[in-house]
Amino acid sequence: MLAAGNYADPLLRGLITTMKYHFVPALAEQCFYLIDRHLRDMHRSKGVNIFENNPIIVPVPLHPYRQNWRGFNQAELIARKVADTYQIRALNALSRNRRTDPQANIDDPAERVQNIVNAFSCPDSSAIADRNIILIDDVCTSGSTLNACAKVLKSSGAKQVTALVVARG
Repeated sequence: MLAAGNYADPLLRGLITTMKYHFVPALAEQCFYLIDRHLRDMHRSKGVNIFENNPIIVPVPLHPYRQNWRGFNQAELIARKVADTYQIRALNALSRNRRTDPQANIDDPAERVQNIVNAFSCPDSSAIADRNIILIDDVCTSGSTLNACAKVLKSSGAKQVTALVVARG
């Protein structure tokens, strides 16, 4: 898992919470800039290029109810910007099968895992078969959501899944 920053940073936390809970989708651009800077720094300092094997960019999906309430999926906005900038394919390969409680409202790691059991599916596994996937989300706290998505992608035929988030915390 790659993270551009730490969610404990009050500026980064403010950026993400303002985008999501004050409904400011334009802030996804700033989130992308943080990711882009981190990826370029990794490439420059360590020679790491997560795009070298022509991966597919896949955003973590929201349930349609939450996406309708918010008006956008922040992970999808960030994923599109990554795909456009690095000229790679983005695909909404995952679906959210059921409404879950927001992970941010659950403190217990075991409850977070239980909250998202069977929450995701991959309706068209042929689109990701034998492909490397870069799974995009805004925040990784316990890793439960990313792990659940990665398991679905791997069981649907993905070769490798790398998570890329704006903040870890």
